[in-house]
Amino acid sequence: VSTLTNLAAVRLLLGRADEALENARQALAAEPDNADALLHQATALARLGRHEAARRGFERLLALNERHPAAWPRLAETYKALNRRDDA
Repeated sequence: VSTLTNLAAVRLLLGRADEALENARQALAAEPDNADALLHQATALARLGRHEAARRGFERLLALNERHPAAWPRLAETYKALNRRDDA
């Protein structure tokens, strides 16, 4: 699982969100509550313009770990993309 989440992170850095999404999904199939995989999946969805799915992903991650440092700002960005500025 860590190899898949690391690969997803690298692919996000390279701007290859579609491939990162697939790696994150593979990691989540093996370990559904993996925080890194959830973060990378939601981030990839946001970068692909699938903001509602990204929102659900970030909220799921925060339900598992409300102190996750990267999830809150990315959720706020996603709310803005959804024109939910009051939630951001």
